[in-house]
Amino acid sequence: MRPPLQQRSQQTMERLLLSAETLINDVGFEKATVSGIVKGAKSSVGAFYTRFEDKDALLRCLLARFVSEAMATIEHVASPELWRDTSIREFMIRLFQFSMRELEKRRKLLLAIAQLTSEEPTLAEFREKITECCAREILGLIESKGAVVTCADPVRALQVVTWMSMSVAEASAAVGSPYCGEEKRTQLAEDLSDMVLAYLAISETGRERKSA
Repeated sequence: MRPPLQQRSQQTMERLLLSAETLINDVGFEKATVSGIVKGAKSSVGAFYTRFEDKDALLRCLLARFVSEAMATIEHVASPELWRDTSIREFMIRLFQFSMRELEKRRKLLLAIAQLTSEEPTLAEFREKITECCAREILGLIESKGAVVTCADPVRALQVVTWMSMSVAEASAAVGSPYCGEEKRTQLAEDLSDMVLAYLAISETGRERKSA
């Protein structure tokens, strides 16, 4: 049996998005062509233009998809059950390491998204959503360990360090970054973690560091 029309349409959409992301990460947004995208998706040009007005419309869809995936990943990764026997510092280090690896893999896609959001400020709200989600989940994990963020405005502080950390992680994935290689990125992740813990003024930070 052939799947229902709506299901087939969704499958076609997913193939187009996956093909587009793969091609953009390989050659960059400017060099990615509609013909190359539909070829990778085993679809047709007609199917592409039925769903997207142009490549920019496709990129907006990839942006929404990236944000949705990022928020779901953050919510899963920051689940207290996964880190019950791990210190806050170690969690932070591993979170930064994971972020830097993912950003490097999707560097060209994120560069295209950054250019799009800089040209269309209304799209920048997607970055705010990721920042707020990350700050909320990290605060929940910290509290689950019985620790307390003692700075004056914990929510604002977490948003600041999340924004700063995302920016540093993005910079680490740039061409010519001084943080190429696993060893240097591990050191960067450790330095960022110590900065974040100090800025948040988490109570019993010393005990957390000793148990790392």
